Amino acid sequence: CSLCDISCSTCTSSSTNCVICKTGYIFVSGASGVCINSCPAGQYMGASVCTACPTGCETCFGGGVDSNGNGIQCLICNSTYYLAVGSTRCLSSCPDGQVAGIDNNCLACAYSCTKCTSSVTNCVTCSTGFIFVSGISGPCTSLCSPGQYSNGSACTLCDIGCSLCYGSAPTGSGATLVYTMCTSCKSDGSNNYYKVIGADACAATCPAGQYVSSVAY
Repeated sequence: CSLCDISCSTCTSSSTNCVICKTGYIFVSGASGVCINSCPAGQYMGASVCTACPTGCETCFGGGVDSNGNGIQCLICNSTYYLAVGSTRCLSSCPDGQVAGIDNNCLACAYSCTKCTSSVTNCVTCSTGFIFVSGISGPCTSLCSPGQYSNGSACTLCDIGCSLCYGSAPTGSGATLVYTMCTSCKSDGSNNYYKVIGADACAATCPAGQYVSSVAY
């Protein structure tokens, strides 16, 4: 007689051809054969045998899946799946509010974004109370920079005559052009604009009945 391998409770024909594995060991496959105490990469320890991880998982601790058959007990996702933030789910794409980062891990979008792409601050939609710094995508902000105003979805440059403004609604043309919705007028020494009396407006030439004051910028 010869001793069974340390991994076997009982064996037959050879020391490693186990019929029953010892506690802490399971079959590599099937209901007999070699017993091991840890499964190879891509497999997890089932009730009695090593079992392949489900779709999406490179390493896992169980075989649970969602309604689409994707693994929900994953530790690392394979190269075409992404591990959602704060979960063990591997998905074919990161969920809304997350973006793919390094090592197939999803990253949470910046607080100012509800959706983002390519980076956490490249927003596709802004959170409530935020607007795009410019255009229809990119960083979102809750407050536009001086010289800009919110058009409802993005920061926009004030009209040329305004240094500070809350909108854009120029009136007139030529010498009578007036930039309205301004709270402060622009003055750079050569192109000066003047605050119109009694209005949130700036003009290069004061309207009839008013004159340029040295403190009227």
